[in-house]
Amino acid sequence: MVEAEAVEDVAVSERVLSRTPKPIIRLDDLPLPERLQPDDSWGRQMLEMADHIGPFYTLTIYEARAGERVWMPKDVSINPFINIVPAPIVETLSEIYGGDWVWIGCAKSQIRRAKRAGVLAACRAGHINGAQAAIILGTSRTYASHLLNQTTEGVGMAPIELPEPGDPRLVKRALDKLIVQLGAAGVEPGVVAGIYATILSAANGGGASDEGAANNE
Repeated sequence: MVEAEAVEDVAVSERVLSRTPKPIIRLDDLPLPERLQPDDSWGRQMLEMADHIGPFYTLTIYEARAGERVWMPKDVSINPFINIVPAPIVETLSEIYGGDWVWIGCAKSQIRRAKRAGVLAACRAGHINGAQAAIILGTSRTYASHLLNQTTEGVGMAPIELPEPGDPRLVKRALDKLIVQLGAAGVEPGVVAGIYATILSAANGGGASDEGAANNE
């Protein structure tokens, strides 16, 4: 009888452990979901920019330079977003906004809502469970359950990619933020690009590129 109870206790413990959420990254650590869509919280300027470069790159820019008044040059080579978004997007920005100051407002709530929708999509797809989703979102399990079961948030979206803590992609994301700060501090785009390539190469286990080595001679 005692032995049977001990076996049952072990089984119960294993079930509890299997349901215990593992440490997961925070919502702010996640990338933006690529197929995000504007919602009714987006302002006029955000919607206007999204018409030109799409919602994903619009929020990418807002996440990088939130709360800043940015000079948008006509010369693409010195565009402040040259290391943040692909070249065709940079060209569009210089074409549309070149020669003017652009106010990049604080879109924290829009960014978090976009990421949250991707997390909910991942939960609905079975990539994570409700408890894990609650940890990532920084909410109670009750509220996470409400979002999943009583709203359509994230429905139809591709699940957001969820890297584990220590994933090299998180290192790259931290590096991206550093590069933005260097650009905002007035470091020339060419120098910023060289720093980016060197650090990223080292993080991936490689050395500095031949070009970078040549520039240092």
